[in-house]
Amino acid sequence: RTSCRSSRPAARTRVCSSVSIFVSRITYKLPRVLAPLMESGLLSGMVTKELQANINRFKDLVEQRNRDEKIKN
Repeated sequence: RTSCRSSRPAARTRVCSSVSIFVSRITYKLPRVLAPLMESGLLSGMVTKELQANINRFKDLVEQRNRDEKIKN
């Protein structure tokens, strides 16, 4: 059995030994002029790709910092 701790609910993170799970909810306001493009699907793919790219960059940053911390210790 591992001990786990949780942090704030807005950006919930459960840490169990060396594994972290990050749960995030993303919301945004869309300018009215762009709403039809988003509803038709013309922009939704681009927005999804941009969000995924940001998530991937965040993940890479966290993993790199964890590797750097292990090297220091």
